[in-house]
Amino acid sequence: MPHTTSVGKHCVIWHFVGSVGLGEIANAMDRVFELEHVDDIRFTIFDARGVDRLAIELPEVERFAVSGYGAATEKRDMYLAFICKDPAARRIINYYIIYSKMVRGPWVSRLCHTRAEALQWLESELGTIEDGQLTEELYLPRFDTPTKDMAPS
Repeated sequence: MPHTTSVGKHCVIWHFVGSVGLGEIANAMDRVFELEHVDDIRFTIFDARGVDRLAIELPEVERFAVSGYGAATEKRDMYLAFICKDPAARRIINYYIIYSKMVRGPWVSRLCHTRAEALQWLESELGTIEDGQLTEELYLPRFDTPTKDMAPS
């Protein structure tokens, strides 16, 4: 199902809706590494409050965590905040977080219930988050927008 993406100077925020598979999540994450300012990205928010179902099996989660380790070694200083209320989806996300730690992934992750909780955690880890990093003006319709249009203003 579709997702939308907000890109700021130091952040990427994904809003997923409906039934979401690992392919769509992997594609969205891969596109972050194509951004010209990828070295400035410090945190991502995976907002799954609109997700009806995460169509992902646990072995896929394990492979994804291991394959993501290569990207994580290139971009070590990343914080991932997951926002999700659905109990089944939370179990899958939590498994990803735990498995990533087991394979010594360098990214710091946290599963939150609300956007406010996610922002509070990110601020405690990174310091004050500028409002400009989260403005709705940066809200893009899809991640297939040309990269030059995804650059922050």
